[in-house]
Amino acid sequence: MVFNSVIVRFSGEIAIKSRGVRTYWENLLVDRIRRVCEGELIREGLRVYIKTEKPMETISRLKYIFGLSSFSPAIMVDPIYEEIEDAAFRIVDYTLQEDDSITTFGIFVEKNLRDDIDSNELKVKLGDEIRKKYNLKVKLKGTHLPICIEIREKKAFLFTERIPGPGGLPLGTQDKLVSMFSGGPDSSLASWYAMRRGSKIVLVYLDFGGEPLRSEALERALKGAERLSLWGGVEKLYIIDFDQVIRDMREKAPDKVIYLLFKRYMMRVAKIVAKYEGASGIVTGEIIGEQASQTVRNLAIITEAAGNDLPVFRPLISFDKDEVLRKLKDIDNELYLIAAKSIEPCKTLTVKPKMNLTLNAIQTYEKRIGIGESTLKKLVKNAEIIYY
Repeated sequence: MVFNSVIVRFSGEIAIKSRGVRTYWENLLVDRIRRVCEGELIREGLRVYIKTEKPMETISRLKYIFGLSSFSPAIMVDPIYEEIEDAAFRIVDYTLQEDDSITTFGIFVEKNLRDDIDSNELKVKLGDEIRKKYNLKVKLKGTHLPICIEIREKKAFLFTERIPGPGGLPLGTQDKLVSMFSGGPDSSLASWYAMRRGSKIVLVYLDFGGEPLRSEALERALKGAERLSLWGGVEKLYIIDFDQVIRDMREKAPDKVIYLLFKRYMMRVAKIVAKYEGASGIVTGEIIGEQASQTVRNLAIITEAAGNDLPVFRPLISFDKDEVLRKLKDIDNELYLIAAKSIEPCKTLTVKPKMNLTLNAIQTYEKRIGIGESTLKKLVKNAEIIYY
């Protein structure tokens, strides 16, 4: 590998914050980078430069850090023309070995903090040397080989590509959230988006249904939670035995309201967990109109169960299913493969719910069922908790 360093760029949102907030967020990012990457770190403005002999391995780890916009494997040299020229030649040699069909190149000085180096002179002189030595044509727009140069005060960096990062905000910059998690695509992507905006999350999985689907669903959730934890924001997974709640609902309420009742009890459980964990909100993967229980009216009825003091966030509210699957696959293919396996642990929840229910009607059924807060607190207290 010709490259000996990695350029790490912070998300643009960080730059617009006040000095105190920006410094705090930058420090969070740098600390996280130090924990996951080997090599010498050079910090300068909204950049971190990592000196490493394994740049691609380093980037594969950096890709899981929220708050980073892009990465570039680079050659780091002293900021003098001879060193820059030699690095440019090495890049061309390496690239032509990988792809001998390349016929064009371009020199781009993206940043120059040195008064003793003229950017235009550098581009013209270096471009002429490469053109003569390798018989390549200069092409600035749509070139096969862009040679980009950053000249800092103490070092210069040459690179050819920008590898996208996850973007977002550094983990821990926003309050903790509880995420209702089934292990399926919607809840997996919603949880990821919550973490991407800086919130650490506590996952809550409701365990119910008949075998063998119940065990398969739990296994999917465990694998999904473990994969999500690679992104750094998952603190815990609560596994709550919800089977008796489902049985009580089936005995005392008609099928058409079961799903809506289930979602309201889910909200109450999430609220209890949030209080125990010091979380400031609830995340779900619900989408308007995806199911009959997720009409605008029914979502409002579901939200009411969380109370007035705890907001409910639905990052996927306007998505469609194909979009969810496509985005999840693009973000993390391994997570997609886990989540996309369709498992329905309880066939009783597949009945079509009534679409024009009122809050009063639902509350009447809840009184008939008689599952109070003390019962739900006991379920949470007896939950299995997995730490990440």
